[in-house]
Amino acid sequence: MPVRVVIQRWVRYGREAELRRLLEHMRTQAQSQPGFISGETLRCPSDPSLWVVISSWETMADWQRWAQGPDRPEFESRIAHLIEGPTQVLVLESIAIEYATRSGGVGPSQGVGGPTAA
Repeated sequence: MPVRVVIQRWVRYGREAELRRLLEHMRTQAQSQPGFISGETLRCPSDPSLWVVISSWETMADWQRWAQGPDRPEFESRIAHLIEGPTQVLVLESIAIEYATRSGGVGPSQGVGGPTAA
């Protein structure tokens, strides 16, 4: 079952470029991992210090293998001085929910972030 991982970090003022470089490097490494589907980095417009990395993995086991791999602790130690407070990680499993489309049809949701019926 696919999973989405949402990682929140608050970057220290003036350290944005360095964090961006390290996150890009980490994403490059993640892309070569079994089960990696996609990833993106976002910044909150109302709080530009809040950076969110969202990645998608084919299975929970794929994510856990990457999260517990030898590169992660080194990466976290390299960014520790660039961020404020603890990194927050939320792992979400995709679920299939039917929803009404704008054209009136019904289709499966895309999991987290996909349209759902209220």
